[in-house]
This record gives sequence, C-alpha cells and structure tokens, in this order.
Amino acid sequence: MASSSDIPQPRRRQSLPDPPFMLNLVLCGTDAALKASISDLILGQKQFSSNPSLEPSLTCVTRAGEVSGCSVTLVEMPALCNTLSELLEEDVKYEALRCVSLCDPGVSAFLFIVPVGPLTDEDKGELEKIQELFSSRVKDNIIVIFTAPNIQHPVTDFIEVDPEVRNFLAVCHDRYTLLKKIKGTLK
Repeated sequence: MASSSDIPQPRRRQSLPDPPFMLNLVLCGTDAALKASISDLILGQKQFSSNPSLEPSLTCVTRAGEVSGCSVTLVEMPALCNTLSELLEEDVKYEALRCVSLCDPGVSAFLFIVPVGPLTDEDKGELEKIQELFSSRVKDNIIVIFTAPNIQHPVTDFIEVDPEVRNFLAVCHDRYTLLKKIKGTLK
C-alpha cells in the first residue's frame, strides 16, 4: 500500500504579482503652458524650461512617470479650437484621436484645463469638439481643472455667479478642482 507521501500532491499555483496600476490622462485646453505646468505638477518633474513656450503645440506631447507606485502617462492634446492654429480640421481630428491611441489600454480621464474667469468661446468650443470626436459619453471621464494666479474668493463663488460656468460643469458632472499659482508654480 502506498503511503500518503508517495501520492503526488497537487501543485500550488504560484501567485502572480498584481499588474502595476496604470493611469492614462489626456490634458485638454487651449493653453499649452498650463498643460505643461500641470504635467510637471502631476509627475513631480520639471522637463520644460522655467518659461515654457506660449506657442500652442500642433501635435500630441506624451510624458510618463511613476507617481506613488502608479504608472502615469500624460498626453497633452493640442488645442482643438485654437483660432491661431495652423492645423486643418482633418489634422486636428487625427491628432486628437492619436492622443487617445497613445493611452493603452484606454483613457482614465480627460483633464480639461480652464483659467478662472468667464469661459471663452474657445473653451466652450473645445468641450464641444471633444464630445463630437469621442462621443457624448466622454463627459463621464472629464475633470475640470480651474487655474488661477491669485484667487481671493472661493472658486464656488465664481461658479455660482456665472451661469455659463455652471452649465459647463454640469456637462462634466460637476467634477472640478482648483490649482492656484503661487510664486510661479501651481499648487
């Protein structure tokens, strides 16, 4: 009779390590310098000079890094409604779709960067163009980041007095945050 030590024991599966958490963010907005500053802030890096170019980028800018053990990819989308842009409508669509394709396996969130103040026609057009290109469901993944040099009042005061801003945020399910510029850096 065979002893229990002679009976082959089932192998235990070795546990595989959890895949690293990936966060893919697309930065949208008309101000290239603000997008670069926010990328720097998120990644904790300083890849650009202290005076980033005020010229809007005509192509996607991709940056990657690790933040708190999380792999982060940031794709700065060229402004879609920039009246100064040299891009044709077809080129704008191509670059916007290329930005999303750089986020494998998909976009975690669109960060829409808007300076505090009345919404410009370009800001409103940018949101409309994003919804047009990526379907209206994209609004479920948009977070608005308001930027302000020296804001004295709570951002909620700014939102409450401007019906266009309230409507803009309603489209984005009221997801927003505020970044203040303090001594030339965003906080």
